[in-house]
Amino acid sequence: MRSLTAFLLLLLVSSSAEARQRHLGRRRAIVNVVEVAAPISLQKAAEAAAKETPLPGGEAATKKLLLAIARHESGFRSDVIRCRLKGDGGKAHGAYQIHPEGFGSHTSAEVCGSDRLQARLAAKILAKYLTMFPSLGVVGAVRGYASGNPRRDTKAAREILALWRRS
Repeated sequence: MRSLTAFLLLLLVSSSAEARQRHLGRRRAIVNVVEVAAPISLQKAAEAAAKETPLPGGEAATKKLLLAIARHESGFRSDVIRCRLKGDGGKAHGAYQIHPEGFGSHTSAEVCGSDRLQARLAAKILAKYLTMFPSLGVVGAVRGYASGNPRRDTKAAREILALWRRS
């Protein structure tokens, strides 16, 4: 019998819903991989941000989307979440890989030191794209988040949306 750790690792590295389904059996529910893997602090931060800035689909869908973004952008790695490792040539900060233009009036230190602030800023960026391009919906908001252009389909946006839909 596999240990819980091995089971969770299999769920995390498995890239297809079919593989997880085969492993779990047809009658067992698929575990929400994104939430299981997310640190509790990120889950609580995403939940608080979802209450503050709910997107279409409500708070639960917003929380899942924020966790899907964090999973894609940081892999839930603590060195990324705490900004010891930054993406995009040092411009992208934290679990959600937010660029300085998304910080508002906050400093890099404030963003890097607060999971809650990171989640709130990510939700505001999504809401901005939903407000500016309402006809594109959540897909457009995720595309805008990932690339800066809500009409541009990118691999990153597709991966985030796939994680969100599976959760």
